[in-house]
Amino acid sequence: MGDRTTDSLYHKCGEEAVLLLINEMKKHPILYRSSPRRISQPSVELKMAQKDAWLDVMKVMAETYGNNICEEVAWTTWRVLYVHYGTTNASKKWRDELSFLKGCKRPMVKRPAVKVVKRRQAMTTDHSEEVVPHKLPKSGANMESPPYHPSQKDTLYIRYGADACTQLINEVGKYPVIYNQILMHYKYSHQLPEEALLAWNKVMKAMDAKYAGVPTELAYRAWRTIQINYKKVNCPKKYAGKILFLNNVPRRKRSLKKSNWSDANLLLSISSGHRQETPIYPDIDFSSQESPNEILKKVVENTTNLQQDDMSELEINGSDFSTSEVYDDKNLPALQPLSLNFNHPLTLSRSFSKRFGVVQPNPALEKR
Repeated sequence: MGDRTTDSLYHKCGEEAVLLLINEMKKHPILYRSSPRRISQPSVELKMAQKDAWLDVMKVMAETYGNNICEEVAWTTWRVLYVHYGTTNASKKWRDELSFLKGCKRPMVKRPAVKVVKRRQAMTTDHSEEVVPHKLPKSGANMESPPYHPSQKDTLYIRYGADACTQLINEVGKYPVIYNQILMHYKYSHQLPEEALLAWNKVMKAMDAKYAGVPTELAYRAWRTIQINYKKVNCPKKYAGKILFLNNVPRRKRSLKKSNWSDANLLLSISSGHRQETPIYPDIDFSSQESPNEILKKVVENTTNLQQDDMSELEINGSDFSTSEVYDDKNLPALQPLSLNFNHPLTLSRSFSKRFGVVQPNPALEKR
């Protein structure tokens, strides 16, 4: 095996190269807030914003040291510095320069040793099942597991730091046409009204002068999140009440338009509190103790009366109602009047009885 120390950035390019690497990594929180342990080829394995940030670091390193530095050596050096920081193996030489890693690494908690307890063969018979071996902690049974750190999102704060967010707030504060907009309606910057979009382009021009290459949508998403949550409970404490020009912006409340008042009154009139149910047959008492024959007879008579009332109403209103226009009497047999015989006992269906509340007599009880 070869000497692995000769492959380090320190032995290849010197101490200044390591300091330059640390300073460049410090500018990209999106890189040092995630562990590099399982990554060996960053330009291939890193994704999206992390990959762009790493390429920026290598660009600066190449401008200074040219072909003397390669990606593998630089990444291996950074991985060793990151993994050993905060441990007994860490070099004291880079302790102060790597202080920005405090709070970024998860604490390494040693898991307690386990002991497998097996059942003795003397206690096992042909008719009994062997107890499944279970693990018991040797020590530190109540030791808490390390906290879970979800992956960081690609935000303006993560990529450019808190100063970029402050700069963005100061620039937006110069244009009331931006911060007076209801940004809930505009998910992307190009959806803003024309006047607000022109002002936003000026904001991005000022941001690009200080933070070259800052994406427009990244900045817009940061400002949109701040403005929407500013007067809510989940507003960050560092912003709550401190953005003065947002303190005077009134909160928008949904109001009922004048054109909807008539619809609201109509809904109120037919609501459950104003609704009145009209019985189908108001002249019939279905709760009486009459026989089903008599009740059905009243229903038929009541229906006939309602039809006659409808016909008379048509004549009063001047409507011409005649069946001769629809049917040809010559080709159709003569219509016979409907006759019903109510002298025979009648048993009503369950659905009819249930709907109108008719109590049917029980023949078995009458025989008794």
